[in-house]
Formats: sequence, C-alpha cells, structure tokens
Amino acid sequence: MGSGSRAGIASSYRCPEPERPWRTTAPFSYRHPLTKRSCVDGRNSWKRVCARLPTGSMPRHSLPTDAWWTRVLEPLYRQGLNLHRAAYLHGWLPRRPGALPTVVVGNLRVGGTGKTPLARWWAEWLADRGERPAVVVRGHADELTWHRERTPPIPVFADRRRHRALRRAAAWGCTVAVLDDGFQHWPLAPTVALLVVAAEDGAAPGPLLPRGPWREGPEGFARADAILISRKTASVDQARRVADALKERWRRPVALVALRLTITGPRPLAPDEPLAALAGLATPERFVAQLEAAGYRIERAWVRRDHHRYRPTEVAQILRELGDRPLVTTAKDAVKLRRWWPVARPLWVADLAPVPEDGWAAVETIVAHRLALNRADFGPWKSS
Repeated sequence: MGSGSRAGIASSYRCPEPERPWRTTAPFSYRHPLTKRSCVDGRNSWKRVCARLPTGSMPRHSLPTDAWWTRVLEPLYRQGLNLHRAAYLHGWLPRRPGALPTVVVGNLRVGGTGKTPLARWWAEWLADRGERPAVVVRGHADELTWHRERTPPIPVFADRRRHRALRRAAAWGCTVAVLDDGFQHWPLAPTVALLVVAAEDGAAPGPLLPRGPWREGPEGFARADAILISRKTASVDQARRVADALKERWRRPVALVALRLTITGPRPLAPDEPLAALAGLATPERFVAQLEAAGYRIERAWVRRDHHRYRPTEVAQILRELGDRPLVTTAKDAVKLRRWWPVARPLWVADLAPVPEDGWAAVETIVAHRLALNRADFGPWKSS
C-alpha cells in the first residue's frame, strides 16, 4: 500500500503544464447547493446565521430542505435523472472511452466524502508503478491549485468536457488519467470507477436534490467497480458495518480509508487553546467536528458554500471578528484566501491525508487488472 506522500514521484517525470490553467465562470452571487436559495455577496441567511451560532448548534446542510417545494421538486429531479441515464445506457446519446485510460474517483452525494485527497492518492499510486498520470478536474480554481501544489510533478488539467481534457493530457505524453469527480459524467465511459462513500452517511442514500444532498440514488452503486468507505469522525467499527452492508448488497470490493487531519502553521496549536474555524465545503460541520474530535476547542466558526470565492471586504470582516484567536481553515480555502489574507497574520491550514485500512489490496488489484486489460485490448495509447 502506498502512503500519502511519496518522495519518489518528483524524480519520475515532469509533464509540461497546460497553457490555460483553468476556466471558471463562477459568479459572486450563488445558490445554496441543496435549497438553490439565492445568496448574493454573503449577505443572505445561512452563511451569516452559521457564523453567529455556537459550534454545537451549527445547522447541517439539510436546512431548510424539508420545505414543501423541495418535496415537490425531488420527484421531478429523479425523473429527469432517470431519463438522462437512460439516454446514455440505450445509446440515444454517445458514451465512449477517453483518449487515455481513466480512473474515476467520485461519489453519490454533493461533496463531503474526501474524493479530492483520494484522487491525489491514486495519482501518486499510479506514478509509483511507472505510469505517467494526469489529474483531471472539472474546472474549479481551488481544486486545480490544490492538486498542483500537493503533487507538482503530476500535471493537472481542468475542463468541464472531460474528453477534451483527456486529449490534452494524452498530447503531453501522459499514460493514464485520474478524474477528481466525474462519476455522473455520462459522456465518458471510464476504465475504472471508484465510488467514495462517507461512513458518516451510512450505507443507504437519502433524499435526492434539492430535498437532500444526494445526486443519485442507490442504483449508482451498480456502476462502481469498487467502493471506498472514507471516515473522518466515524469509528472503525461504524465504517466496517457500512462496508459489510454494501458488500452484501452490491457484491463489490469494499475498502476502508481513514482521512487523517493534519494542521500546518507557524507554531503548534495547544489542545485547550481557543480557536476559530473557516470552511467553504459541502459539509462544513464535519470539518468543525473533526477539529473538535482531535481535541481542539473551537469558539467561532464561519461556513461558506463549496468553492466559495472570497472578497476583500469579506476577509476584512472575518479579521475584525476573529480577534486574537488563531484561525484554522481548509487547504482549499487557504488557496482562495491567500490573495487577501495579510502576510503578517498567521493562518493554520488543515489538510486530509488518506490512510488505507481494511480491504485496500483488493481494490488495488482491481485497478491494476482493469488497466492491464485495457492495454491488452487497445494497446499503448498514443497522442494524435
């Protein structure tokens, strides 16, 4: 089993970076990822309410998804999803392999499972085995920068159209690609599909969008070649119960992986020291809960939507309310904050390091076997 950091990657190869690092059209105004409620410039309800609540009272991502209109829209979303799926499965819309063998690391819910650090882990694993991997992301600037800073020798390509990103990766001489997300990208038929499930979510998906955080129902498990059970605050026994239930139901290899929290900063933080937390994630409450489970005392928490773009006035407001407390933020948020954060003010960055546990060897065997079969069928991949 590989480790989260591999010193041997830097000397393996270095592909040139693409000319256009990313394309993003994310506006300053946005919508809540589940309720689709309009939130402009951070002044609407849920962000400011969360910032004023004590940690134990932080609302979950399900607020206020039990509204009557979400119960009306959920069946419509489900029907649209079924029609979209049927269009590709019956050949009405084209679904084809990419220009490179692909390992998709995705999930069934809106974020919160740890797929981004796991995608990096698999890219490093492939590089250790002599491949020249590329990482393909959808186009969010924070994810692109995060991947490039964690594993500089591995090139990262961002494009909503995954086929186009894969053609660019093949042109740079890469031999395999790892897709950070893309499980629901139906135009691409992946070589290997790895589905990440958070042990905190359990084995059965709940309500679909917009009523709940799930992109699709349990039928998505049938498309996975293997299932990875990630855990942040869940115990090993809880993760094993989820793994046993999924293995019995879907007859897929299931592996456990712990997402260990590592915090870097100008000095070590004392366990009893009052801290503040800032998270722009799909499940920010899990970030705060993981900090508290590690023994830190969180006195104040600001939460933002996933891929939130910070503004200078917003950062200035956070600094005024922060006081003398140290601020711990996620690695993705640190990428976006650095433009406005004062150099003289220290910032602590929390990152997740995957630590493989039960069943990992079986998943590694599946990935290696599928890639070997792909090359046996189609031969070595060449850029056009």
